[in-house]
Amino acid sequence: MSVAFGGDASEAKDAVAEVRSGMRSELRELSTQCQAWPERTLKCFDEPVFMALHRSECEGLVAKALGQAVPLDDVRPGPEPAWSYDFPAKPDPLLVRDDGWMMARTVEFDEDYKSTYRLTAARAGKQLWEVERHSSRQIVDLGTRGIAVIAEGALEFLDAETGEVRKSLRPSGSELPEFDAEYDLSLIHI
Repeated sequence: MSVAFGGDASEAKDAVAEVRSGMRSELRELSTQCQAWPERTLKCFDEPVFMALHRSECEGLVAKALGQAVPLDDVRPGPEPAWSYDFPAKPDPLLVRDDGWMMARTVEFDEDYKSTYRLTAARAGKQLWEVERHSSRQIVDLGTRGIAVIAEGALEFLDAETGEVRKSLRPSGSELPEFDAEYDLSLIHI
């Protein structure tokens, strides 16, 4: 893993600590900001039933509270899509390229709440590949070099067209004794 940082294990450990510190600071800042939100906005987070019944209103309230553009209710629909693709479950996250290529991670649950993680890629509505692999939400599009995912405790570089693993980096506990692959690797932006 130290190769990915371009240094030794102590530099990698320092980089992870710096990222963690930055995330904690952002979390504190967001927490302070949330305390100033109007009560109706907070209700959208505290009461799932309220959120379900007032989804459109909640989306507008939250966008306004975060300083984002407020969605308009009266936007006319655009043209029919040229193609579509149905993933086996809600895609989270979804990567889309301007050439019609897309890839998503999905998580499906059976009646016993056993989860199945899938990575699926398609182009112009036709599936290119699908693999069952326990992966995190962190997926990075590397353009012509493929994609990077956090899967089964390793940073994997996949071929975007085939889903084949080109390279896999798995840090050892001896190099980074406090390294948590699922958490720490998800902080790295390539």
